[in-house]
Amino acid sequence: VHIKINPVNDAPGISGGVSGGVVAYEGRHGVPISVQVTDPDQLNDHWTFTFSNLTLPGAGTLLYLDNDGNGKFSAGDAQINNGSTFTGTQAELNAKLKVDISDDEPTAPIKFDISVTDDGGGTAEPKTATSTITIEPRENNDHPVLLTNQGPSASNPYVVAENVHTITGAELK
Repeated sequence: VHIKINPVNDAPGISGGVSGGVVAYEGRHGVPISVQVTDPDQLNDHWTFTFSNLTLPGAGTLLYLDNDGNGKFSAGDAQINNGSTFTGTQAELNAKLKVDISDDEPTAPIKFDISVTDDGGGTAEPKTATSTITIEPRENNDHPVLLTNQGPSASNPYVVAENVHTITGAELK
């Protein structure tokens, strides 16, 4: 009696988000993104990751691979756009995947889809899984801004404390 067993490829699973305990505040650079991949029949630890549907609100929001490891986007790093791919291990991707968050007040979450394709699990039919990663930037307590300086007047001087010092218009330059 001959029994033939045909391998079946199980699809990979993928998820991710901001790396352990890091808060994604507005204006923060080099926020680490962590991706987790599972696949019970993957024959090696190399994957092909594809990025799509990027929503990067605010001027200066940037998703990138920090190739030089300095925690900020610089020469030699790779900006991630729709259709960008990365081939390597999960650990290599997690060491490099970063986001710079706009200095603007957050108006929407940062979102992107990441897909992973497996090696086929012993078959000739690789499978792909996709997950949407969402990052909710938090507002900073911004410094106050003096919008207008109309100067003090005799009837309305700037008083720092009683009988200590009155700031005059000449001192505000």
